Amino acid sequence: MIQKFKEFEIALDKLEKLDACSFSSADFKNVNTLLEADLNDISSYVNGDEIQKITDDEKHTLKVLITKIKNLEAKALHKSQLLSSFSVNTI
Repeated sequence: MIQKFKEFEIALDKLEKLDACSFSSADFKNVNTLLEADLNDISSYVNGDEIQKITDDEKHTLKVLITKIKNLEAKALHKSQLLSSFSVNTI
């Protein structure tokens, strides 16, 4: 499972790089597809019986992933609020 966590982290890093660049719908869709697949696998793992056997390395990696997700969420939320306010002001 640690490998799946690492793959998910790589996909999050790609999403973060996309956030810094000009928006590309195709790139976003590709990264989003990777994230969805990895997240489904991780969700199955976390919700299953195997979660009782989680290692310290997996715990650490999960904490890193959660932190990255929260940071990306904060960036996206700010941008979406700006976009929303712009849309309201132009109508």
